[in-house]
Amino acid sequence: MSSAANCAALNATLILAEIRKKQSEEPSYTSYYSPDIFAQENPINSQPTREPRDVLDICQKIIDIVPESEATLMIQLLKFKDSLWNQAPELRKDATLWKPLGNILNQNIDSFDEEWQKKILKLFNDE
Repeated sequence: MSSAANCAALNATLILAEIRKKQSEEPSYTSYYSPDIFAQENPINSQPTREPRDVLDICQKIIDIVPESEATLMIQLLKFKDSLWNQAPELRKDATLWKPLGNILNQNIDSFDEEWQKKILKLFNDE
């Protein structure tokens, strides 16, 4: 091998080593939904943060709780659930999809006298 080729190979090796060194020194950024984020404590209230819930899962649980006598509520919940069939999983955890579900519940449940209504309230509020 010529001295020019040796010099080029050495330069390439040094550049690669420098790049790897910089990458190891840089902080790694994790996704918002990464489990590492949720394992850390929240410095504001020292409570561990929780992963946002999937509105499709909660909607199905609410449908399971609603009695058959509440046909209007059941129909609206099923229509809402069917509208989510093509939503990305990360969007189903976003607040924009929780608002329509809350509106459906507000329109159809005006008091919390019965046990099923209380269960839905606790489920929706994540209590």
